[in-house]
Amino acid sequence: MSASQPGDIPTIRVKPNPAFFWAHHENSWSVYVVDGKSVLLPEFKPKARVAGCGNMRVKPEGAPDSHQYQHALAGDSAAGWTWMDPTDPIPSEFCPPGTDGSEGYVATYDCLHPKTGTRGVYHTLIWDQPRRTAPGSPTRWGMHWESYNRWRLWLVETGVITQPPEYVHADRIALAETHRKRAINLTGLGDKARDERIEQAEKALEIAKTAVVPGDEEASEPAGLTSASATTDRRSSLVATIEALEDTLADEVTVPIRVELGLKATTSPSRKSISLKKLESWRKALQSAEKSDG
Repeated sequence: MSASQPGDIPTIRVKPNPAFFWAHHENSWSVYVVDGKSVLLPEFKPKARVAGCGNMRVKPEGAPDSHQYQHALAGDSAAGWTWMDPTDPIPSEFCPPGTDGSEGYVATYDCLHPKTGTRGVYHTLIWDQPRRTAPGSPTRWGMHWESYNRWRLWLVETGVITQPPEYVHADRIALAETHRKRAINLTGLGDKARDERIEQAEKALEIAKTAVVPGDEEASEPAGLTSASATTDRRSSLVATIEALEDTLADEVTVPIRVELGLKATTSPSRKSISLKKLESWRKALQSAEKSDG
């Protein structure tokens, strides 16, 4: 994705940045509401592809790209991190409107540094999109949270991201309770403002308490499909989803990064358990759709 053509002056005014991997640590989760349901979703952070940063290495001429990041990836994997392969396509149902995720989760824009005028490339997520700003002003960005949260939910449901340790949910509840107590003890605010803070904190606490771990709830159909819309398109979507999940469970199908590094290629037992559970639920949904159409 590019904001300008070669030779044009870029309209995106932002400081250029390096390419990155999107990475999740097993303890990093937050509570979100997705489709009216409170769920725990994985949080991510960028791992910049810069030599000398986070154990990234200089890639010698002629060496494979993995030479730059293999040491960083190996160390992070042992410490509980999961790196997302930036070349994996993002299913269209998890992309913002008008966005193509066929080339992965990273979007690139030709840009101008807002202060120095230096040309460069800005790397960001496909869900983080530029907003219309006044000419000459730094570009503002907005996150399409709806599709991004659906994507994160899907990652856990399909076993790409392993479910969180049991203590994570308790920690989220404890944090929300702490915020509620702070709101109650606030001073220097008018009664109305204080009551609003308390109400917000109590609502957040309730959402945290009712949050579920994706994959633990009752078997459900893929996002966007309802039992009332048993059509040919629906069956096709279910078949495609099932086939994709079956492929990820095959021992010979692996994440390209892991194959390139020679790391353990097979899906972990815990991830297989989650994926098999979801696979079975979607097979049942397909059978139900076929019966409805019959």
